[in-house]
Amino acid sequence: MVALGTNHDVATVAQLTSMNQPLGRAVGNAIEVDESVEVLRGAGPRDVRELTIALARTMLDLVGITDDPAARLDDGSAYEVYHRMISAQGGDPDAVLEVAHHKDVVLASRNVSWSQLTRLVSASRRGVSEPVELAKKIP
Repeated sequence: MVALGTNHDVATVAQLTSMNQPLGRAVGNAIEVDESVEVLRGAGPRDVRELTIALARTMLDLVGITDDPAARLDDGSAYEVYHRMISAQGGDPDAVLEVAHHKDVVLASRNVSWSQLTRLVSASRRGVSEPVELAKKIP
């Protein structure tokens, strides 16, 4: 991707981030969007905020803009821009996103790595159409 951009005279960089652990606290499209909007309002999970700031700094550097993304999150102007962008496209930035009707909160009784958890969930069913059996013990 970097070569593609560079070959077309577009300043391009790649940032490699860890995919070994989940980011934030939410799993699922609508609640992940809500979590991202929390970050734009100056709150949200620390890890999502830190990655957002790092990515924003890179984008600003690429176009030669000197600004502090953390300050824009904290003063509410990042959220204001998001609000205007959604509105300009005919969307409703204040719309409540539809979420699943059923929700489970899973609390670990001990520290469990993401890879252990995904192995557990994967091992608890035979195929995508089968339900996940959450009562399995982690090996």
